[in-house]
Amino acid sequence: MKNSSFSIARRRLDWSKRATADQLSIARYYLDTASAPVAWDCFLEIESNLERIALLGLKFRAGKHNTLECVLKQFPYTIIYRITARTVRVVRVLHQRRAYFNR
Repeated sequence: MKNSSFSIARRRLDWSKRATADQLSIARYYLDTASAPVAWDCFLEIESNLERIALLGLKFRAGKHNTLECVLKQFPYTIIYRITARTVRVVRVLHQRRAYFNR
């Protein structure tokens, strides 16, 4: 029996300027209102979801403007992204109360 191995090509994460600003704003909010561990937990949840999306090509619910939306479980944010064969473009990371989500 042959030992079969395969590799999964991880897509490159590409952050828009607005998504980067969103991430910094979220971190500042939790640092100001909660604590560093809470800010770190939120950061890790966003990053771990993006890593899974990049590695596995996960496609969550359809969003507006040809995007996909990954709703976080522990924090009230949604990652808005586009996926191609080689990249995951992080468009925004928005609070779920934002007007963007009122369909």
